[in-house]
Amino acid sequence: MKVMSRKLITANTSESVISAAMKMIENNIRHLPVVEEGRAVGMVSIRDLVRALMAQELSYP
Repeated sequence: MKVMSRKLITANTSESVISAAMKMIENNIRHLPVVEEGRAVGMVSIRDLVRALMAQELSYP
């Protein structure tokens, strides 16, 4: 039985918000695991990225 059909797309903890967003757009995914030294440390969603971008661009809380 197959669990995953392709390589897992991830971001690292030092990656920019724009870089993570581009990975999500290019791979048509809505959630992106965040890894550090090969271990999962979190998950970023499209909503997280939109909020971060709004905070950067519009001084949104």
